[in-house]
Amino acid sequence: MCIFVVSVVDEISIQNATRIVKAYGSRALNMTYKMTGDKRWWTKSASMRFINTQASLEKAIEYVKNQ
Repeated sequence: MCIFVVSVVDEISIQNATRIVKAYGSRALNMTYKMTGDKRWWTKSASMRFINTQASLEKAIEYVKNQ
């Protein structure tokens, strides 16, 4: 499992940033590993929570610890 946090500037939407990260990540994974059948590297969606307060940061850390 891989969980990543991305900081995004106002000029790009979080949805577009997620699409870009998944595209580059998939390309790198596909060059290294072979996937068979209908398996996929990513879930269809992604959590797009804003981590902009101490409380939201603590919740995100707790989420990762419990995975």
